[in-house]
Amino acid sequence: MIASLASWLTYLLPPLLLISIWQLITRRWQVRLYWFPLFLITLVLTYASYVEPRRLLIKQTTLSLSDLAARADNPRQLKVALFSDTKYGLFGQPLPLWRIHRAVNRHQPDIVLIAGDLVYRADLIDLRRFFSELGGFDAPVYMVTGNSDYDPKDKSYVEQIRQAASRFGAQVIDNRSVSFDHQGDTITLTGLPDLSMGNQRLRLNQVQNSSDLHLLLVHQPDHVSSLPRNAGVDLVMAGHTRGGQVSLFGLQRWFNGSKLPYLLGRHEVKGYPLFITGGIGMSLLPFRIGVPPRVDILTLRFI
Repeated sequence: MIASLASWLTYLLPPLLLISIWQLITRRWQVRLYWFPLFLITLVLTYASYVEPRRLLIKQTTLSLSDLAARADNPRQLKVALFSDTKYGLFGQPLPLWRIHRAVNRHQPDIVLIAGDLVYRADLIDLRRFFSELGGFDAPVYMVTGNSDYDPKDKSYVEQIRQAASRFGAQVIDNRSVSFDHQGDTITLTGLPDLSMGNQRLRLNQVQNSSDLHLLLVHQPDHVSSLPRNAGVDLVMAGHTRGGQVSLFGLQRWFNGSKLPYLLGRHEVKGYPLFITGGIGMSLLPFRIGVPPRVDILTLRFI
């Protein structure tokens, strides 16, 4: 209810901003003092609603997945494009998927990974174009579902998302592992559905893993806390936090949605390297401040 109301109220921001600017220009200075706070508030909220959600940050990071890889002169490498939380639906599509795959394709990744939450209270019929644009990536696309991809009132909702994504070019790897060859190396990619909503049936000790690199794709970073020891995972990749979404007055902690204190980047949890991407869309409120939509291009170095 609050999110829907906030979405409608954003349409009032541009006219309020123009009115406050007009009052600052035409009124006496005594009157301007009353209008200046409204001007500042509407200016910040208009930027947060209409400008920053349409920016796209491409963040390139090199990760050495072992001490040997960090010291090696010429380690093996895999380039991964990672993003999450497109959240298309209630707050529209401020950043169309075609802009994402156009930017990603310029970096020529070996694989593209989507860490869940494709939609947010969405009518799937209205999002046919979004799903069709999943086929715009030049590299293979793998994804897992997130908590927003589930509807407690409609058990078939998440399955419709999986089918639509698969139909248009993404491989949904909830509860399964896939392996592929990359320059003579065997890469295993395992996906687990959302912790709170998904039905996790796959146990990592069931994965027959003799690969050179084992990657785990999840939605919530908290997933790493429940991993068994010696699961044979070289890197866990997650989304969900949206980088805090609003980096202002400590509000990013309120938007986090994770029990872990981490919002972005690489961290170590229970001996597992964890990388969190900052997300594309918005949740709870239709604003992003100080945390623009982000795609991470990860160059993974391994031995």
